[in-house]
Amino acid sequence: KLGCGAGLITNWVVVQVAWLDDSLHPLAERLNKRVGLLTGLSTDVLSRHSEMLQVANYGMGGHYNPHHDYLLVDKSPHE
Repeated sequence: KLGCGAGLITNWVVVQVAWLDDSLHPLAERLNKRVGLLTGLSTDVLSRHSEMLQVANYGMGGHYNPHHDYLLVDKSPHE
């Protein structure tokens, strides 16, 4: 029964996602700059050094498993 802590495991996930474009709001721009200063990494989306900041809500009881997002920009369909 859903919502009763029964430990239901599925092969799908329900998530609400938003990407924060720092050109649309000064707060997003400040946050992106601060992340760059703290990590020493480039947060320049226009130069393709990074992606927009992503915010995800997995809902009550939701769970995030760490994973790698691989970019296939320079790969052939067979790679």
